Amino acid sequence: MSNNPDADQDNQQPDPNRNSLIALDFKLTHAVAICDDRYLPCPGRQLVRSVARSTHPGTFMFWLSVFILITRDVTLHERLFNLLIGCILGTAACTGVKLLVRRPRPIVPGGHQGKGLSSYSFPSGHAAMITMAWCSMARAYQNDTMVMLLMGILTTMVCLSMVMLGRQYVFDILGGCCVGFLTHKLYVTNALVSAATSEALIKSIQDKLYI
Repeated sequence: MSNNPDADQDNQQPDPNRNSLIALDFKLTHAVAICDDRYLPCPGRQLVRSVARSTHPGTFMFWLSVFILITRDVTLHERLFNLLIGCILGTAACTGVKLLVRRPRPIVPGGHQGKGLSSYSFPSGHAAMITMAWCSMARAYQNDTMVMLLMGILTTMVCLSMVMLGRQYVFDILGGCCVGFLTHKLYVTNALVSAATSEALIKSIQDKLYI
C-alpha cells in the first residue's frame, strides 16, 4: 500500500470493460462517500457516525435484548424473541459470506481498514439488522402509515451512513439488505419459537433479574 490514499483507491478501481457492475459499485460509492475523509469537513459527520453505530449487530442485539426484558407484552415477546434469534442467524450468515468472499473495505483517507473479519465489507451486517427490524415493523404495523414512513426513513439513513463514512460499498449494503430480508422471511416470519416457549424463557430471566 502506498503512502497516498488516493492512489490506493485508484489502484482498487476495476477495468469497466472487464466488470461493469463492480465499476458501477465503485463509482456510486465514491459519489456517496462524502464523509469518508476524517481530515476534510463534512456537515453532520458525528450524526452520520451515530446513526451507523446504532445498528452495529452487537449494539442492535444488546438493546433489543434489553427491550425484550423490560416489556411485559406476551405477543411482543414472541415477535421480538424471534427477531433476536433471526438477528443472530443473520449475523452468522453475514459472517460466513464475509469469510467466503473476503472483499476488502473501501480505503478511507486518514482511516484504517480493520483486521481480520472487520476488514471485510460484503455483506453489510448493519444493513441486515435494520432490514430485519423494518420487516418486523412492517409486519406488525402494516396499516400504520406513520410507523412505516419513519422506519423507511431510518432504514435509508442507516444504509446511507455506512457508505457516506466510506466503510462499505453500495453493493455491500444491498447484499446486507438481502440477507436481512431472507432471514426474516425464512425464520422470523414463521416464528419458529412459539409464544409459550419464548414467554417461559423470558419470564425465567426476568424473575432472576427481579424485573
